[in-house]
Formats: sequence, C-alpha cells, structure tokens
Amino acid sequence: MDTIEVTFKYLIYTSPSGSSIYQARLVKNQESITIVDVFSDVILDEVNYKVTGTYTEHSKYGIQFKAQHVEEIILNSYERLIEYFSGPHFPGIGIKFATLIVDKLKENCLQLIQENPDILDRVPKMTVKRKDTILKGIAESQQEGYKVIQFLNVKGLGSHTIAKIQKEYGNQTIELLSENPYRMIDDIYGVSFQMCDALAHSLQFPLTHPYRLEAYLVSMVMQSCFKTGDTYISYENLRDMFTTSFHQEEFEVALTHALKHKKLYQEESYIFHASQYLAETYIANYLLNFPYSYNERSKQADILAFIELQQKADCIDYDQKQINAISSLFEHDFMILTGGPGTGKTTVVKAMVDIYKKIYPQDKIACIAPTGRAAKRLMEICNVESYTIHSLLKWDLHTNVFSHDSNHPIEYDVLIIDEFSMVDNYLFYKLLQASLNVKKICIIGDEDQLPSVSCGRLLKDLIESNCFQVIRLKHIFRQSSGNDIISLAEDIKQNQVDFSSYKQDIKFFQASEYNTKDMLLQVVQHALDKGYTLNDIQVLSCMYAGICGIEHLNIKLQEMFNPKEHYKKEYKLGKYTFREQDKVLQLKNQPEDNVYNGDIGTLIEIVFPIEDIDNKLRFIVDFDGNYVEYYGELLQNITLAYCISVHKSQGSEYPIVIMPIVKSQNKMLQKKLLYTAITRAKKSLVLLGELHYFLSGVRNENEVVRKSTLVKRFCI
Repeated sequence: MDTIEVTFKYLIYTSPSGSSIYQARLVKNQESITIVDVFSDVILDEVNYKVTGTYTEHSKYGIQFKAQHVEEIILNSYERLIEYFSGPHFPGIGIKFATLIVDKLKENCLQLIQENPDILDRVPKMTVKRKDTILKGIAESQQEGYKVIQFLNVKGLGSHTIAKIQKEYGNQTIELLSENPYRMIDDIYGVSFQMCDALAHSLQFPLTHPYRLEAYLVSMVMQSCFKTGDTYISYENLRDMFTTSFHQEEFEVALTHALKHKKLYQEESYIFHASQYLAETYIANYLLNFPYSYNERSKQADILAFIELQQKADCIDYDQKQINAISSLFEHDFMILTGGPGTGKTTVVKAMVDIYKKIYPQDKIACIAPTGRAAKRLMEICNVESYTIHSLLKWDLHTNVFSHDSNHPIEYDVLIIDEFSMVDNYLFYKLLQASLNVKKICIIGDEDQLPSVSCGRLLKDLIESNCFQVIRLKHIFRQSSGNDIISLAEDIKQNQVDFSSYKQDIKFFQASEYNTKDMLLQVVQHALDKGYTLNDIQVLSCMYAGICGIEHLNIKLQEMFNPKEHYKKEYKLGKYTFREQDKVLQLKNQPEDNVYNGDIGTLIEIVFPIEDIDNKLRFIVDFDGNYVEYYGELLQNITLAYCISVHKSQGSEYPIVIMPIVKSQNKMLQKKLLYTAITRAKKSLVLLGELHYFLSGVRNENEVVRKSTLVKRFCI
C-alpha cells in the first residue's frame, strides 16, 4: 500500500456507481497523476489530500493510482514541529529523528528545550553532534523566528520556503505579510500566487482586495504566456479571462495598478509580463548597438589564407557555403549559422574557433549551450572553455539570480552559442546583460527544431528580422551511417516522406497501439542481443501518460535493462522504484553540482537512512565522472531515463533512437516535434505504430505560431 499527497486538478469521469477519476498533481514534485476509484467529494486546486492506495497499470492509459482512502490534510502542531526540526535550520536531523524528538518531548518540546537543553538527552539515539545541531538551530531562529514559523506553517508553506521568507523579511515578516501576503511573489523566488493566496485566505483577505486582484492578474498573464509560448497576451483575451471571476471594473483597477507598479507593460493592445517585456526590449536594443567594444578586422585575403591552412591541417575540403560561414565570423560581429543534421555545422564551428585563436591569440573564446551534454560536446570539438549558459552566468538556483550581469560582465571576447533553438528570450536577455565586453557572437541552431520550452521564438525572430548575417548550410555531407536519418529529416521539411526509400538506417514497424509497447520491448531486446548497451539506446515518447507514454515505458524498460537483483539496493519513490545501476535523468538545473536539466547519468549507489550517520536517504549518481549526491528535496530532481520526452532529448544525440507513433499521442505529433525526435538518432532509428499518424504529423502545418514583438522592435 502506498500513500501520496496530491492536489486534485480536474474531474475526468464519474461512473453511475459514484466512482470518479481525477487528474491530480503530486505535492512533492508537481508531476501529473491519474487517480481512479475516488468515491469522496474533493475540492479542486485549493486543498491537499493524502491518498492511500496502489499503483496500477491500465492496458490503455498506463500508470494510474487506485485509491482506497482519501483524506484532507489538516496540519496540526505535531506535524509542524516535525517539519520544523527536519527543516533547513537543522541539517542532518531528518524527518525520522525529528519525529523521535516530538514523540518523546511532546508538543511543548521547544519550550522545554529552551528551559533545559539537557532534556534532549532523553531522546533515543541522541548524539552530541545532533544535540549541538538542534540547539544551534533553535538559537538561530530565536523565539521571534519561531513565531514566524508558526505563523507561516499553518498556512501550508514548506520549510525551505519558510526559511527563504525569514531571510528576506527578518523580524518584520509577520507585520509585512499580514499587510500584503502577495508581496512574496515579487520578493522571493519560487513563491507562487497559490501559496500567497493560501496565506491571505487564513488572514481573511477579501477575494476582491486590490492586492489580490493585482497579483491574480499578473499571475494570469505569466501562466497564459507559459502555456502558449507567446511573449504577450491581448488586452481582450486577458479581460475576458479575468472577468469570468470578477467584474470589468475590477479588471481595470487591477490592470492600472499592475502597469503602475511595472509588473505588467502595455503596448497598443498587447499586455506583457515584466520579464518578457524587459527581455524583448533589451535584446533588440543590445543587438542593434552591438558590439560595445571592437577588435581590428582581418582582411578578407588573410581569412581565406587561414582557411586554406585549416583545410590542410584537418585534411578536409570546405564547400563555398562553409567558407562563407567561417569568413562571416570575422566580417560580422553578430552572425547566425543554421542547418540540419549532416550539413557540417560542427566542422564549421571547429574551423571558426581554430582560426580565430590563431589570428587573435590574446582573445578569450567561450563556447556555451543550454544543456550540459551540448556544452561538453563543444569542449571536445573546439578544445576551448565550454559551459552551460547558466553555469557561465553563475546562476543561483535558490534566488534565481545571475552573478554575472551588466555590473559584473563576463570576461570573454567571443561567444559561440550552440543549440540556440532551445534558448528562450529571458535567458538570452540575461546573457546579453552580462556580455558588454563581448566583441563577437555566433549563434548556431537548427531553425526547424522545436522552439524553447519557455516563452518566445527567439531563433526564428532573429532570422526573420533580416538584420543579421544568416548562413544556411544545406549541402549534406554523406557519412557511413545515419544517411537515411538525414534524408528523412530533409524529407520531413519538404513533406515528401517515403519510408520505402530508406534502406539501411531506419525501420518502421506497423502495429496497433495495444501491440506497440510489446513490439518496442522486443526491438530493445534485439538491440541488446546484438551487443548494444544501455547508453547506446534511447527510447523517446511525446507524452507521459498512456500505455506508450514515458511513465509506463520507463517501468517496463527498467525490467529489461536493470531487473531486480538481490545484490542491488532499491527504494520506491512515488510511482517509480529506483534501483542501483538505473539510468536516470536530471529534471532541474543544479549549478552548484555542475549538473543540468536534461543530463543523463547512472544511479551507482543507494544509501538507506539506517546506514547513514545523518539518517538520510541518499542517491549517488554518476554523470560521466561527475558524482552527485541527492537527498531530501533534491531527490525530486531525478527520474528514470530509459524513456524520455522529445523536449528533454534536445541538445543530445544517441546511436539508436526508438519511438512509438500511436493514436493516443496524435495531437502531439507535429512536424517540428517529429523532426526534432528523428534527428536525435546518429546511426539507427526505429519507429513503431501506425504510419498514417506519422505522415499526418509531417503534413501538420497547423502548428500554433508563437507570438512576439521582437521582429518589430528591430525595425523601429
């Protein structure tokens, strides 16, 4: 029997017997989950519930949670004290030992400890180290701090968020938040409107209080932009959305306040969140005035001479487009290099860097990319310093602040930015803020790939502005393997896919949706039998739910790649049982550990709490020689990686890619997604399912075009 904590999001179906199916989100990591056999009434969105039951596998819909008991979570002082003692003020104590403290000393334990610290010696398994940690933690928080914890704890905020709130507001916490709980959205990274609203509700704030209306409106703009990928929302759409819950007059007041406080910006009928407005305006102004420092331009003849030497050194002949691309780095301060797989982008970038270092040996070059794997590949190719964009800017995970900015710029002369289709407006804005000393920028990306997960269509906008040098590499340089994959990529762009013409590197096995999963497992087993390894094979899917979804396939593939063995430790976290030697995926950036969203590693060791001196569960993951330790909330940052989403695969390549193409995923099967998926394969591509869904996806030209005003800003 498992117990999960969830927020119910919406009702899917209610049977005549009264049993309901809900879509919910796990409180711990915000993952979606389908919960079946719910007989009790639940409140949507606002209340957390404890659900007891079992994970089950539906033949059509994949992993679900079958509920046996649903209970609203009403936190009492006992539970809050456990959360307090296991929080950030008490490193190494953990939930289990915190429970021992409260069980032994009862709910007035804080007062008892402050009156007589030696009373802690009565707690089982108490050590000198633990005692010192507890006394130090209490001293740090002080009595006033504990009042704050009590004030915030009853409102449902987590202990780490509470610590950040205390650090921000200090002794004024209760006073400031009693006046305006919604101020936390602007002041503290990671605090949502929903968190503030829970606090406001307990303080009996009116639903139409001006502070609430303004925060609700700003949150609505940002949520809409994240959902659509647009950088703005129209005044009419925003008004219509807002007035489903409030009056027109209240909308006008809230908008006026948000504009006055520069949380929103308005241009004509476009409403921007501040982050998107500042990003667009800064990018345009920066690039129109770039560069801000100059270096001596080389003569064209000199560049061509160096290119000739480079060809001899690398035993290669560049075509004219490649020569033009290499020359463009020296002729233009900002340039864009785009092209599909097999067109020689990597060859050009290596030549650019090698020649630039010969001409300007004193200059510093940084190769950067949005993902760790792409950055590592750049370093191997170019033999220069390479970073993720976040690590270059020294991003702080906890505050969302970049150490490098306009006041503390990076000390590089040239930036080479790869996988640029993945870069969103806001991240590029932050990079440019820190690039006032940079003399040249070359961005590289495939314009036919998926756009960034966040807002904007940056690469497309920069190309369509016609303000910058754009080199498109089109000639395909044939290789010994992967030829068919490159041909398929080109055919997808031209809407001319014919699988009968791909003879060697691509297979499409026809199967019904119900048989696709089993056939996929057979293909994987066949690859293993032929000597391919776990790291050679990557299964992709475009949805999490369903029989061919990421969640279900991960469980089935784990059984094949890493079956249960008596010598392998394992631990169940949520819907997955993690096992030593599992292939795992990083879900969030952890710059302090040099591991980033999308990185794939191997779970090499599980340390059970009983084995740990601090009584913590720990996972040790190997990311190509970088060993990272996960415990506490960090455990939410990894998941199984036998099957991953197409979005998560961007910036990486794999020898063999296997992907289901089925009816339940039909809405997701669009040209850019299919193009991105198949170009992840270097040697072999295996597709399984129903061919007509693939072909209809290729023909699907109705992809929603993201809206932005960046192109227009370049024309002003």
